[in-house]
Amino acid sequence: VRRPADRDDGSATVEASSSSNHRQSSSSSTAKVTAARRPAVPPRVVGSPRETRSETIQRMLEFRLTPRQVKSHLDARVVGQREAKKAIAVSISEHYHHARRCLEDPALLARHFHKPNMLVFGPSGSGKSHLVRAAADLVHAPFVKADATKFSATGFVGRDVADVVAQLLEAAGDDVDAARFGIVYVDEIDKICHKPNNVLGGGFGSVNTRDVQTSLLKLMEDFEVPLTGTAASKSSSPSRFASATDATQTNKTFSTKHVLFVFSGAFEPGGGTAAAAAAHDVERPKTAHDFVAMGLIREFVGRVPVRVALDRLSVAELRDILAADNDVSPLSRYIDAFAAHGIRFTYDRTALEVIAQRAFDHDLGARGLLTEVEATLRDFSYYLPSAQLDEFHLDAATVADPERALRRILDDAGVRDDDLDDLGELAVAGGVTAAAPDDATTTTTDAGPPGDPAVYTSAASEEVVVHSTARDDDPSVLAASSTLMRRRGETPPASSGS
Repeated sequence: VRRPADRDDGSATVEASSSSNHRQSSSSSTAKVTAARRPAVPPRVVGSPRETRSETIQRMLEFRLTPRQVKSHLDARVVGQREAKKAIAVSISEHYHHARRCLEDPALLARHFHKPNMLVFGPSGSGKSHLVRAAADLVHAPFVKADATKFSATGFVGRDVADVVAQLLEAAGDDVDAARFGIVYVDEIDKICHKPNNVLGGGFGSVNTRDVQTSLLKLMEDFEVPLTGTAASKSSSPSRFASATDATQTNKTFSTKHVLFVFSGAFEPGGGTAAAAAAHDVERPKTAHDFVAMGLIREFVGRVPVRVALDRLSVAELRDILAADNDVSPLSRYIDAFAAHGIRFTYDRTALEVIAQRAFDHDLGARGLLTEVEATLRDFSYYLPSAQLDEFHLDAATVADPERALRRILDDAGVRDDDLDDLGELAVAGGVTAAAPDDATTTTTDAGPPGDPAVYTSAASEEVVVHSTARDDDPSVLAASSTLMRRRGETPPASSGS
């Protein structure tokens, strides 16, 4: 049976030889049978002239952005780092204009191309990963992120560097043409600096340092990675290799010639914090010699011509991250979470400034914001959904003393004190944690000596204990007195001065 070309009406003509047992004298030796069939998607053959362009390839063909337009896109996603965004914008624009020209004229693939591979470095939490991913999202390019510390030399336990090719092909949906111009991002590259006792505090064995750097050199060059065999068998998804080759058996290898490689690391003493770098009195690297002195081999440094330095985020930039009206802000998570319970979550600028200053003091960059926001809003996220509230406003006073603010909100909402038995017993005032007996409900004021609560009510003795330095009209005293009265079944006076 042979099947000619499909007809325009969605049917297929099948030409078959007639059986001798059913041959009729009035007919020929063959019979044409036309049968309607359901339209089917033909098998996708990579590299076939009839192949439909993928959406990713189409985006690359339509790429016409200038570096300034790329930077504008990054400005909407990343706060600060103006000079770094300019450098990355130039490299991304150059890379995808080259990709577009190669897709329009495949003959250009054979020409030598100086890839703008990048080395992005800066303190922890300065936005290295976020910046690179935002650049890749601009054209929806296949993007793979890997950790340099997970790699080992071939033959040793650990990942082979060639495994990233399997991930890149998977990210491209098995589209070899799209994966050819993808982005491979390798983080923590400073952790595999090979020189013992270098300024970064290194000293790893050569299996996970120099040999891995050498293996990465091969990928950065025009390296042909087998689509079947060792790399495939070691990858997490070996079928990705076979699916692109079984149909035609013409693509046996994958070339990394046009893949853009981006590496990042802190390259600062003490794990990448700005404070530790200042303590070691070591300047950030500027020249190729500086990176070699820090443990990168010369050949590696020579293949990353674009070096991008990120600065420590300032308090103002951390505040702007919090104020961002998209998912860049850690507060967006809480806006959605409160909205799910019908609570409108708002905040003012002063509250964001306090959180930003605390995060800055942690010297963790943008990651410090997550810690501070979570510590501030944890109990609010737990109690407020049950308090039948319509709105919750975060101000500087709430950030300064979350427990007191929460108790006030719940009191105003009519939530009984018995419902707050599991609320944290420690309060923080002026950065000092106040300790109290296990059976006490603590309310803290700055009036007391460091380390002791100024005011607390004891459930056992039913008394209000007040330091002699606290004023009678101190809000902490009034709050503790009100708590004690409610325990006795009494109604606290409406006037705060009573």
